[in-house]
Amino acid sequence: MAWAPYIVLRLLQQDIPAIPFLGTHILFITGGIVLRKQASAGAAPPTRQIQRLKTVSTVLLVLGVSVWGVYFGVQWLGVEVSSVTPFLTAHLTGVLSGAAIKLYIFFSRR
Repeated sequence: MAWAPYIVLRLLQQDIPAIPFLGTHILFITGGIVLRKQASAGAAPPTRQIQRLKTVSTVLLVLGVSVWGVYFGVQWLGVEVSSVTPFLTAHLTGVLSGAAIKLYIFFSRR
């Protein structure tokens, strides 16, 4: 949701910086992590299948986020990157897949 106004303004061809939206995005992600940790503190231990799904989802999330480390590393080395699209695609694939598995786990417990 943090990116919706940015995307709309970019579609309207407004030249605005992405940094405030990135900061908001990271703030929301961090807040969600803290809330989830607090909520799971008193929960029953997960089954073996749920534990495997949690591991897979965490790996997907970490891989999806670490794509940006590769992107910034390539830029730091001075290599010209013609498009951010492959990095964004890999990021969204990992993060959305990991989030979908986390949602499955959340709703299967109810």
